[in-house]
Amino acid sequence: MVLRVVTRQVVLLSGLLKKPGVIANCLVRAEKVTTSQQQVWGYVRIIIECAPHLPDGDYELQFESRKIMVLKQGEHWTSALK
Repeated sequence: MVLRVVTRQVVLLSGLLKKPGVIANCLVRAEKVTTSQQQVWGYVRIIIECAPHLPDGDYELQFESRKIMVLKQGEHWTSALK
């Protein structure tokens, strides 16, 4: 039996929100999940914080060499994956 140790840590990361005609800095709070067996890690529970007032719509969120699509509706940000 292989025992995998998983560690979880809340981190704050610099992010960039982009869409045609708009580029804005933001702060991303995420939970970094690491497995000790293979030193593999990723991020879950990604929350956009400290973003300037931006128009509603689809944005590309970039952080830590990652890119994900997000949707802004009012004051709420969600994953734009369908």
